[in-house]
Amino acid sequence: MTSDPMIDTPDLVGTRVGRYDVLSLLGRGGMGAVYDAVDSTLGRHVALKVLPTAVAGDAKRLARFVQEARAASALNHPNVVAIYEIGRELVGSQEIYFIAMEKVEGRSLRAVLSGSRLPIPQAIELVAQISDAIAAAHSAGIVHRDLKPENVVMSGRGTPKVLDFGLAKLRLDDEIWSLDGETAIRSTASGVILGTVGYMSPEQAQGKTADHRSDIFSLGCILYEAVAGHRAFAAGSSVETLSAIINAVPSPLRESSPSAPAELQRMVSKAMAKHADERYQSAKELSIDLRAMLRETSETSTSPPRATPRRFAAIAFLVVAAVLLIAAIAWVARYRSASPALEPSSLSMTVRRVTARGNVVHAAISPDGRFVAFSLLDGPIRLRQLATGQELELYRPEGTGVWGVTFTPDGNSVVFVAKDPQNPVGSCFRIPSIGGRPEHLFDGIDSAPSFSPDGSQVTFVRGEFPSPGASALVVANIDGSSYRAIAIRRSPERFTPNSFTAPSWSPDGKWIATAVKRDADPQTCKLVLIDPKSGAEKVLLDRNWPFITMAAWLPDGGGIITVASSESSDMIGLQLWLVSYPSGDAKKITGELAAYRGVTIAADGSQLVSIVIEANAQMWSVPLTDPRAAKKISAGRFDGWRGLTLTPDGRIVFTSVEDRVQTLMISNRDGTERSRLTRDDYSNQYPAALRDGVAYVSSTPARNEVCVIGFDGEERRVLASHVDASPIAISRDGAWLIFRRNRRLWKMPMNGGEAKQLLTDVSSSPEWSPTGDRIAVLLGDPDIYAARLGVISAADGRLLWQAPLSGVRVGSTIRWLPDSSGLLVNGGPEDTRNLWVHPFTGKPRRLTEFNDQLSFFWDLSADGKDAVIARATISRDAVLITDFR
Repeated sequence: MTSDPMIDTPDLVGTRVGRYDVLSLLGRGGMGAVYDAVDSTLGRHVALKVLPTAVAGDAKRLARFVQEARAASALNHPNVVAIYEIGRELVGSQEIYFIAMEKVEGRSLRAVLSGSRLPIPQAIELVAQISDAIAAAHSAGIVHRDLKPENVVMSGRGTPKVLDFGLAKLRLDDEIWSLDGETAIRSTASGVILGTVGYMSPEQAQGKTADHRSDIFSLGCILYEAVAGHRAFAAGSSVETLSAIINAVPSPLRESSPSAPAELQRMVSKAMAKHADERYQSAKELSIDLRAMLRETSETSTSPPRATPRRFAAIAFLVVAAVLLIAAIAWVARYRSASPALEPSSLSMTVRRVTARGNVVHAAISPDGRFVAFSLLDGPIRLRQLATGQELELYRPEGTGVWGVTFTPDGNSVVFVAKDPQNPVGSCFRIPSIGGRPEHLFDGIDSAPSFSPDGSQVTFVRGEFPSPGASALVVANIDGSSYRAIAIRRSPERFTPNSFTAPSWSPDGKWIATAVKRDADPQTCKLVLIDPKSGAEKVLLDRNWPFITMAAWLPDGGGIITVASSESSDMIGLQLWLVSYPSGDAKKITGELAAYRGVTIAADGSQLVSIVIEANAQMWSVPLTDPRAAKKISAGRFDGWRGLTLTPDGRIVFTSVEDRVQTLMISNRDGTERSRLTRDDYSNQYPAALRDGVAYVSSTPARNEVCVIGFDGEERRVLASHVDASPIAISRDGAWLIFRRNRRLWKMPMNGGEAKQLLTDVSSSPEWSPTGDRIAVLLGDPDIYAARLGVISAADGRLLWQAPLSGVRVGSTIRWLPDSSGLLVNGGPEDTRNLWVHPFTGKPRRLTEFNDQLSFFWDLSADGKDAVIARATISRDAVLITDFR
């Protein structure tokens, strides 16, 4: 069909609609007619959109229009066309419904593109601004559903403004029709196709349910077109274009734009991934990447200085040579004086992204270096061929967390570990590398496994084994038989039993390398070698580092690649290091612009695969009576990343990174007048406000301490030593402190005195009740997403109430409802983006409506009406590293 029953609208030129004098028709489309009109009250021009008769005469569709338009009118963003009024008016004998919106003098993005490509910096800036608008809409719970160049208006100053938010829902559900060969609508037994051919997502093209990630696909299409100069998906007919969206991959950007950076291609590919869970998970993430790319493009495209005239050439040469000589001398001097452990690896090292999903948990390279297997945050295990980029889904578990992905030595199978809150004892499985049904091998594993040289045995770490508080290095046959602990650590030492660690069997089979951490003395970590037969040990590396987590022997036995942090007590400081064997000399391989997790090495030792972690956190002020009015109040990269607290006088104390040190900052409630509170070089985190100061955890070179400091930054004093780097809590009357030691919660008087262990179980994130007689806690280990929400007696630690909590991780914060009828937690059923109310009777309910970013540490105002939340974007992807030795 070529006609559209929805464009049946009256001719209103020369009439008055409400207080608007209609001057001229600007255009007609699928959602009605748009007129140039003047607001007779304010004297400003507006764009007056009049709905088609088909909408105005359908009560259900009309109600949906009002709901969507009201939501869109709440948006206040410089890149969103503002909606001034939604109304209805009797014109002649016909009742019409209209929207009065901002009239933008300019032309559509479609006219700007018109088959030509934009300069890359201009294209990036353009789509970054559109992404900001989409992110603002998504935060307000609005999905556009029909994002395309026609729905973006370019102002006279070149600013893009997006219109028609949420209105795609109003299209007819029972017909197929076309506007200029662009719009496809279809109702079938399987679903409804809504959107514009060429820009709709694969799930829209298949009539499936579409969420905010469909808008991200459309953003990718617009970015592609702006850079390449042609559409990503354009075939001979609408049906063929739909098929291409579902099945085809657009030609690389460099075929049309040779100067397009490879990183830009990665971002476009990630935005246009066929599966929604493989795309950017928020428009804000895309905007952040685009602006980072824009900065890089601006730096590399800066014009070189004008050529030196010939008569000054000799002088210029001598000046340059002198500068280079001085720089070389300084570099050599620094090299000779610096500790070898702080020197980076060879400048020839290359790092290449393998995935572009942002939610990769673990990854491993096959022994022959041809494949990478990786697991995703929502469970699936996939296999990627490095040469072609082709992928295969090996396994998709249901409701189970998966990590520890490892190839068997022959490369024929992939081994992985699975765990869930209902089954906290990890299970090991094996699946053919070509796909198939997983084979259960054995239970009782808390780390990634490592194989003996002949592949007949595995070694791994087990936590809380063979007794509570202990940990063990275990060796077993591949089928789980001959399961035995060859080394045991008890408090205060432990093998690092979390999902991001792994021991490693040496190529000659004589040693197993593994990390040992001393609890409560955080910067005492060792890399030890243990004989798998006798259990004899020797220390290879003993440094005052906060973390050593994973080990991977080089195939020639000449060293071990380990994941460690030499300075920061935050996991975000983890880097790859090469520890030589047998000398134990350590050399940093990676820099510090991102953190790394995990490492596996190909059999020839030329390639390794790791996970790169990039994070960005800012603070938001959220009125709980109207969460849609949330407002960002900070702009630092790590604001609130490791804790924040509201002071009695209404200010915020929060963590940030200043001069590479994690410090405490203090600001007004709106983020203004920001200043540094702690001025030492220690890593300070997890603040808890007092009446006249703040308590916090300070990681010194010797130990973790709970300290108190005044709001003026003076008189630092120590309350407790030998504690874990974990959140603390102060009772409402200021008399009691709760801290974590050896992964358990302890209680002590604030004025000094003996500390008493409250719980024998692993526990964290305490929060005192308003009455002071109860304490809310997380029971279990959030490191492995296996915690429960609980309430214990403040007197003796007796468990009073508990409930499962699937949306949990490091950063989960508990607060009490003002009437003590339940708890507020930044986590709920499979959701770590929002605040949830967890009543003691009844089901949890979501309080906020954030669709992007994770909610980390947060605090509640004294009256319970407002919250300040650290919201973060975390991206995790597999990378391939070569020439690292």
